[in-house]
Amino acid sequence: MGKNSKKKRRARKLTRHHIVNRVNKGGDEVENIIKLKNRKHEMWHIVFKNLSFIEAAKLLVKAHNMKHKDEVEAERERVKTILQKELETWAKESIGAKAVESVILAVNLIEK
Repeated sequence: MGKNSKKKRRARKLTRHHIVNRVNKGGDEVENIIKLKNRKHEMWHIVFKNLSFIEAAKLLVKAHNMKHKDEVEAERERVKTILQKELETWAKESIGAKAVESVILAVNLIEK
């Protein structure tokens, strides 16, 4: 039997994974055990260490929200830039270049 076939059999072997891990007082009851293929079980612990499923889910939601927050902030900045350019154009056409400088200064003061 070759070295690769042993690795494949080991990766396919089912192992016991505690839903509430033993570190957090999880027991060996049937309700607290799921079977995972060995490689997936190893990957779980590499990625999530000893987090429970609930803790891992909360972590993933938090990471997703952080990414989404960055996207929202980027869109807000994009819209702000467009509006500032439109305001400057309108101001130059309506009230003149000197007044535009005053408007820009006022906007910057409000943001701070």
